[in-house]
Amino acid sequence: MAARSSEADRIMIRDAIPEIFSRSYPTLEPDTDMLVALSLLRFQRVDAIPIGIGKSGGRRVAVSGYSFLSQVLSHSREEFGKFLESPCKSFAIRLSTVTAELDLGRLLGTISRTGFGFVCVEERGLNERCSFVGLRDLLGLYDRSIFSSDLSVEDVTSIPLFSLPEDVTLRRALEEMMKEGKRKVLVRGSNRIVSDRSILNHLFSASKLNEGSSKMYDLLETELGEIEGTHPHKINGRSNVREGAHELMRQAKDGCLACNGGIVTSWDLIIKPWRLRRLSIHKPNSLSFTRG
Repeated sequence: MAARSSEADRIMIRDAIPEIFSRSYPTLEPDTDMLVALSLLRFQRVDAIPIGIGKSGGRRVAVSGYSFLSQVLSHSREEFGKFLESPCKSFAIRLSTVTAELDLGRLLGTISRTGFGFVCVEERGLNERCSFVGLRDLLGLYDRSIFSSDLSVEDVTSIPLFSLPEDVTLRRALEEMMKEGKRKVLVRGSNRIVSDRSILNHLFSASKLNEGSSKMYDLLETELGEIEGTHPHKINGRSNVREGAHELMRQAKDGCLACNGGIVTSWDLIIKPWRLRRLSIHKPNSLSFTRG
């Protein structure tokens, strides 16, 4: 078991992933129509888009496909058009905010506690600025030997996989997904995964946008089997989680890999080892340490 570090040995966010402050990240203005926000989510292929960005301070919020879909079913066909024209701030979720000086262990603790793999990171001082980190940004820390674990992929695979029959309507599928708190569902009798991103693509593709809100609302009666999903890349369950992280970054179109009848996501590869106290965090030229 790796040695526990002192505070001085712990690697800070700004040192582990400094690139987050130099990259361009999409943001939204608070009054942007929800339909525009959804189009940007689809185009950028991201899980969440922050509302507003700038210097540190203030309440940080974001729009995600999941937060939007959780409210779709509460509107009638007649209300749907107005719903889509609502400002995106109406459907925002609050983001946890941490400082760039926080160590990686505490960052993982924050993500584990909130259950949402997307965090605002603020850098304070003379050049105050903020950026955003998702779990996918942390996968590369395995390749850089900052993260390591003795766990295999099958140790963290999510089994059994939440599944629904192909003839269930999209409306019913969304009801079940929200009830279970799931972003992905297996279409029974296949190895096809339909995610919240797949559903957004189905409801709000360019061709659908031209047909009007009533037509889009009617798509909620589409059968789950008709929605284009993904067939996750398969990985050997005996592979180390480091190999899983590498494959997820390289192969995964919709954020997951297939393993032994289940799926493996960024959460499985990072937060599960962390919760099990089987994730070590290494600082260059320093001792490694485990959760503590």
